[in-house]
Amino acid sequence: MHIRLVKKSRALDILTNSQNFLKRLSYLLVLSCIFIYQKHAFALQPVQGWYAGVFIGPSAANSNDFDFGQTLSFATTNVTVSATSGSVTHSVLGGIGGQVGYRFFLRHRIEAEWYYNNNPIKSLKLNNYSFTNTYYPSFNVTNSTATFNNNQNTSDAYIQGSTNTGAIMVNFIYDLLTPNNDGYSKVVPFVGAGLGYSYVQNAMQIYRPTTVDPANDPYPNREILDVLQNRYIYAVQGLIGVSYFLDDFTWFGLDLRYFTTGSSIVQSRYTYTSPTATETVSSTNSLFSNKAQIISVNLSFSGAFNFG
Repeated sequence: MHIRLVKKSRALDILTNSQNFLKRLSYLLVLSCIFIYQKHAFALQPVQGWYAGVFIGPSAANSNDFDFGQTLSFATTNVTVSATSGSVTHSVLGGIGGQVGYRFFLRHRIEAEWYYNNNPIKSLKLNNYSFTNTYYPSFNVTNSTATFNNNQNTSDAYIQGSTNTGAIMVNFIYDLLTPNNDGYSKVVPFVGAGLGYSYVQNAMQIYRPTTVDPANDPYPNREILDVLQNRYIYAVQGLIGVSYFLDDFTWFGLDLRYFTTGSSIVQSRYTYTSPTATETVSSTNSLFSNKAQIISVNLSFSGAFNFG
């Protein structure tokens, strides 16, 4: 009787050990399956060939030197704008664009990009400012510093305007692929540079009420000095960022870009409007003398044309 109990106890121990072993083996199999799945899920092999994408993001433009390089005379309205200099600042807004590219040698990409950016003018500051008008002497500000803000709710002078930039670029990008098992990590840093051609438009209007009591007049007569400058010039950019691949064909990107144009002397157009007349003159001095410089953060989405 004692021997039978011992044998039965040993049988129970063997059964219990077998159950524990099977349980551990099942855990190991589950973990192995998870590991194998994760291994293949993160084993990136980017598809080579053509791809396309879009991007959008906020941007900040540089302050710009503003220069009346010569005295402007509006003969019909008997107005002169004396030569003076100052600076313009911009508000943060943003840009949008797209690209078509080609991936080759796995890590290399070349792409054609189109880009549009807008930054409103925030303020204009002029030193030794002189805007004389025989019809409305209250507009005269001489030998002083004048600052105009982008604020229409004022009885004083204010400004409106923006700097618009469009560009066509050719970018060269290198993906820093990191080996991961039998493929690469889905998180891919990249660096790049671009060269292209840009169109930059600086447009600004300076408004000044001319009624005797503008604060109590909801629709005051106004003087307006409209300044416009357009230029076509080469552009370069540098970018650094990171991509996150959803699979071998599609990916999101986040990048930081520095975009800048060259400097050029172009013709500017000035239009003066009073309650009684309008007159336009042109000048060969460069109104916005600095090159356009834009720093932007962009979110992008891209996909390959070849889906296997």
